[in-house]
Amino acid sequence: MKRSLLVTILCLCSTAIMAQAWEYVNLRQYRAKDNDLVQAFVKHAYPFFNKSKRVTAVNRISATGESGRIYAATYFATYDQFSTFLKERGNDWDEYSKTPGNFAQAQADNVEGATDDVLWKLEKDQSNIPAGFDPSKVAWRKLLFLTVKSGMMPEYLATYKKVIEAEKKAGINYPFYLFTVAYGAPSTTVLVSLPAANPLEYYTALAARQKLREANPEITAMRKKLGAMTSNTLIDQITMIPY
Repeated sequence: MKRSLLVTILCLCSTAIMAQAWEYVNLRQYRAKDNDLVQAFVKHAYPFFNKSKRVTAVNRISATGESGRIYAATYFATYDQFSTFLKERGNDWDEYSKTPGNFAQAQADNVEGATDDVLWKLEKDQSNIPAGFDPSKVAWRKLLFLTVKSGMMPEYLATYKKVIEAEKKAGINYPFYLFTVAYGAPSTTVLVSLPAANPLEYYTALAARQKLREANPEITAMRKKLGAMTSNTLIDQITMIPY
């Protein structure tokens, strides 16, 4: 079981083509005893898995979190592609374990505690993805994991869509992604991914956005409404691991 879980410790980004094509992301979280070993594993293993003949059109990357977590994601165009991936990832791990260097065993031993494994579905109407935006060139992002109060998910998503429309009219056009749970976590959980080149860029732009929001009573009211419908479960800042 541990082996099959580890094989999808892969990924958090996408290419410009993927930005238009993917619908789901298998996001995994775990803690590592030695981050240097994670970096070595990513550099050695990801090129191998990205050439997998069993599951095509898959993109993977890993990131380190300020909280000490490692984040790994695999992006899929369809749910069926994810299902195929689940069936084959153990076989891929078996093949990778045969490669020289003992990186597979080292990574298995390096994982500390449990691994969270959730499939997220991209909610396009509640996301802002500008034409031509290439998230693969954005190495940093802030992640917000939120719990929506029971029975309020439809209202939450409808309100979020109105917020996006109102903010665009006010001149706020910041790219972000909103996901809901497709598999592996309570259906009341949402994930908001906020990309930026680095923390300074994000927080400088955030301050400018907040001024525009505060000057617009409609936006302020809707954002307060969103806040009243949710509670924070985790906030983290992540940076991609290059390979």
